[in-house]
Amino acid sequence: MREQPCDCLKDPFADLPPEVRPQTPKKSLLRKVTCPGCGREYWTNRDTDICFDCEKRGVVIRTP
Repeated sequence: MREQPCDCLKDPFADLPPEVRPQTPKKSLLRKVTCPGCGREYWTNRDTDICFDCEKRGVVIRTP
């Protein structure tokens, strides 16, 4: 006789087809930033925190 693993280790959704299993939330690539030029809060995946409007106007933020 084979021992069954503990119920707490069993995946409760293993018998369901993939399309009905609950999906794990994907981590967003976006981050919330505040533009140092105008103070606008927005979500971006860019490396810079300067918003498109300030970048278009040529705002440059100098770091000390």
